[in-house]
Amino acid sequence: MNDNDFPEIRTGNGIDRDLAATANDRIKKAVIEVNHLTKTIENFNEQSSKQTQKIIGLTWCIIVLTIAMLVGLVIQIILVL
Repeated sequence: MNDNDFPEIRTGNGIDRDLAATANDRIKKAVIEVNHLTKTIENFNEQSSKQTQKIIGLTWCIIVLTIAMLVGLVIQIILVL
């Protein structure tokens, strides 16, 4: 955002009306940006949660494969003896 996004509003009804209109316009723009930021954060949290679930699933796969490898190793040691 730059200064061009916040123009002074001239109502023609006096400086107090100009200031009120300008303030209302800036508050409206701020609310729009805050709403956009909130939606972006919600989207990020949703995507992050999905990725976390995938990582947890992959971690369990690694655990299962490690246990299977250890069982295979024990079987090989027993067969050699």
